[in-house]
Amino acid sequence: MRESRQGVALFLVLTILGVITTMLGAFVALNQQNFSLLASSMEQSEALQACLSGYNYALYRIEHDKSWGKDAFNGLDDAAPPTGTALDGTLSCDLIEPSRLFFSIQGTRMKFELTVVNNLPVSSRSGGSPDPDTRPGGMPVVADDALYLRIVGRAGRATKRADVVLHTAPAFDSAALSNGDLEIRQGRVHIDSHDPMRNFIKSNGDINLPRVNRAGDVRFRHTGDTAPTKRPPYGHALARNTVRSGPTDLGQNDEALAQARQDSQGFLAPKSPRKAEILNLDFADINLPPGAESNLPPGNYVFTTTKVNIPVQVTYTDSEGIPVSERKNLRITVPAIVRRNAETDAVEKVWWSDTDIYIPPNTGTWLPGIGGAVVTQLGGESLAENVPASEVLSGEPPMAMLAPGVQADLWNATVQVQQNYRVNVEGGFGLRYERRSQRTTVQEGPEGIDVGDYEVPEGSKDALLIMGDGTSGSSIRATGKVDLRQVTGKGAILANDDLTLNGTLVAEGTGVETGGLALMSERDVVLNVPEETYEADTVTDTLRNTVFRGLVYAERDFVVRPLSSDARVTRSLDITGSVVARRGKIVVEGTNEVNLTYDPRYLDDVVKDLSNNRIKLERYSFTFK
Repeated sequence: MRESRQGVALFLVLTILGVITTMLGAFVALNQQNFSLLASSMEQSEALQACLSGYNYALYRIEHDKSWGKDAFNGLDDAAPPTGTALDGTLSCDLIEPSRLFFSIQGTRMKFELTVVNNLPVSSRSGGSPDPDTRPGGMPVVADDALYLRIVGRAGRATKRADVVLHTAPAFDSAALSNGDLEIRQGRVHIDSHDPMRNFIKSNGDINLPRVNRAGDVRFRHTGDTAPTKRPPYGHALARNTVRSGPTDLGQNDEALAQARQDSQGFLAPKSPRKAEILNLDFADINLPPGAESNLPPGNYVFTTTKVNIPVQVTYTDSEGIPVSERKNLRITVPAIVRRNAETDAVEKVWWSDTDIYIPPNTGTWLPGIGGAVVTQLGGESLAENVPASEVLSGEPPMAMLAPGVQADLWNATVQVQQNYRVNVEGGFGLRYERRSQRTTVQEGPEGIDVGDYEVPEGSKDALLIMGDGTSGSSIRATGKVDLRQVTGKGAILANDDLTLNGTLVAEGTGVETGGLALMSERDVVLNVPEETYEADTVTDTLRNTVFRGLVYAERDFVVRPLSSDARVTRSLDITGSVVARRGKIVVEGTNEVNLTYDPRYLDDVVKDLSNNRIKLERYSFTFK
C-alpha cells in the first residue's frame, strides 16, 4: 500500500515537471518572438532616425552652400562633412554614384544613403534651371527653385525611405520675430499677411498682447480671409514660453485660451515645441544699390540758423547833395546746416544761405536814416562760433552738398541721399532740426547794422532724410550710432551701433513695385514716435503716423515708445514687411493702434542672395515609405 502511494506521487511529480517544462519552453519561445519584435521595432525606429539624420545633414550642407550637390560630387572631399565642424569624425562617407552618397554614423549601427537633385538658383533668390545631365537615373524631374532629396535609412535589417522636396524661403517668415519676449502693451493690434501660406508672430520667450476680447482689440486677419472657403484661424502667435492676454496667462488657463483663440480669430500657441529659427543677417546680405560710393564725414548735422557778417557798399547823396560811398557791416541771421562733433558738440563746418540777404536798392527799410541809398553786397562770413570752415550757398532753395551724392535743402530741412549712392560714415551720423530764429527788422548797432531776430517756438518741424528717389534706392552705412528724425524712401540704413529715430518713421512712397527700406543695427533699433499733441507744420503734415514698408532688423532689441516721456498715447504704428529682434526682445508701448502686416515681397527686395553662398530653405513635402 505504501509502495503504491509512492508510485502515484512519483507519477504526479513527473507530470507536473513535464507541464512546467512545456510551459517554460512555450514562455521562452514566446519571449524570443517578443525580443525579435522588440529588436525589429528598435531597428525600424533607428532606421527612421537615420533618415532624419540624413535629411538634417543635407539641409545643413545646402543652407550653408546652395551649390552643394548641384553638380556631380567631385570626390569625397566635396561630399564628406567639412573638417573642423561637429560633424567631422561623426559621419564617415562613401561615394556610390556622382550624386549618391553613403554615410555611417559612428558608434551606432545606423547608416543612410543620400541622393541629391539640386535645382536651386545659383545667382538669385528665385528662378533656376533644371540640369538633367547631373540628375541620377530614376530620379524625378525637379522644378525650378526646388531641391529633391531621397534618403534611405538603415539599421540592422530595417530600412526606411524618405522623399523630401524643399524650396527657397524668404529670409523671415513672420510679421514680428524675436528671440526674447514680444510685448505689445497698449492699443488695438491687427496682425495681417499678404502671403497665403504664412501669417505669424513668433517669440522664443513670451508673447504679451493687450486684452483679447470680442471687440476685436487683438485680431488676426489675412488677405482674402473674407472668401467663402476661408475660415479661422487666420494667423498664429507662437511662443516658446507663454502667451498673455492682458494680465491673463493663457498657458495656465485652457478656457481663457480657447476663448482668446475664438475672439482673435487666430491660433494662440503657448509652449510651442519648436524654437523659432532666426536667420543671422550680415550687412553683406542687404541689397544695396549698384552705384557710386561716397564718404560722409561723421557728426551730427543740424538744421539751424547762424549769424553772418555781410559787408555792403552804400552809395547815397547826403543832405548837401554831395555823393557819398562808404562800406558798412550788415549782421543778419540766415538759414544754415551745421556739422557738430558727435563727442564734443564742437562746430566743424557751417553751410549757410545768402539767398535771404538780398538788399533792395533805394530803400530805407533796410538802412534806416539813409534814404535813396544804393547798396551793393560785397560778400559774407559766418560768425557761428568763429568757425572758418563755412560755405556760402546761393539759389532757391539753397542746397548744401554735404558729400558726393548727399545734399541738404536748408529751407525745407531735408537731406537727400541721391539714387544709387552708397554712403559710408566712419563714425556716427545724426540729423536733426533745432529751434531757429528769423529776421525781422534792421537796426543800426555800434558794430554795424544789426538785423533783429524773433524766435520760432518749439514745434514739430524736424529734419527729414530722403533715401533715393522713390524708384531707385540709396544706402547709408555708419560704423557708429545713427540718430535720425524722419525717414522716407527706398534702400538701406545700416549701423554698427544703435539706430534711433526720434520722430515719425515713414516709407509711404515705397510700394511693392518700388521696393522697401531696410533698417539694420548690430545693436538696438529704437523708434521714439510722436504723441497725440504733436503739432505738424507744412513739412510734416502728412507724416504724423508711423508708417513703414520693408525690414527692421535689430541684432538685439527693437523698441517703440512715445517721443515724450509724459505722452499719454501715440498715434498708430503701421509696419508692412517684417520686424526681427535676433537676440533680444520686441517692445511696443504707448501706441493707439498697431498694424503688423507680413509681406515677403519687401523682404525679397531688401535681402539679396545671402553672403557666403548661403540660402534659406523651407520644406514643401516630406513622405516616408
